[in-house]
Amino acid sequence: MTRLAYLLVFLIIAVLLWTQVYTSFSNERSAAREFEETSAKLERARAEIGELQSEFEYLLEPGNLEEELKARLNYRRVGEEMIIIVPRAETSSDNEAPR
Repeated sequence: MTRLAYLLVFLIIAVLLWTQVYTSFSNERSAAREFEETSAKLERARAEIGELQSEFEYLLEPGNLEEELKARLNYRRVGEEMIIIVPRAETSSDNEAPR
């Protein structure tokens, strides 16, 4: 009878230890996956910082800044004339001859 009790206690302890080991490995895999995702986000953020830094340095030049203002915001200097060219919309009637 005591052997059976010892065996039962041993099995209970073994099952409890196994569940702890399995939980630990599962948590480790989850943490590793989360680390990889976070590392990828960090690399994308670093790349974006590099792009923004390059654009910032480009815009520090007065001529480049004025060129971007003209292109994006239709900026012009006093006395300077501007022509805005609007692209023609493509429709099915583009193939037809003008009337």
